Amino acid sequence: KATSYTQGIDTLVFTGTIGFRAMYIREMVTDKLRWLGVTINHDKNLEDLDTCFEISAHDSGVKVLVAQVDEMREMHRHTLELLRTRI
Repeated sequence: KATSYTQGIDTLVFTGTIGFRAMYIREMVTDKLRWLGVTINHDKNLEDLDTCFEISAHDSGVKVLVAQVDEMREMHRHTLELLRTRI
């Protein structure tokens, strides 16, 4: 429903351990999102590149990115911020 309200999406970003490391999950997800114009370059999807890279096909209507995120560090940072504001 959200995609019909916004009339689609501009960018799809895979993050976290699963999004960054599991190429087959990205393949499965993007295959289900073809109706939104999402297509990926299968060779780029198999590459283990930098901390942030694009896997969109040249004719994709949606930019598809993969970004490595340190989830534990982010949780730690948010927890410290919450503790500081509540104390």
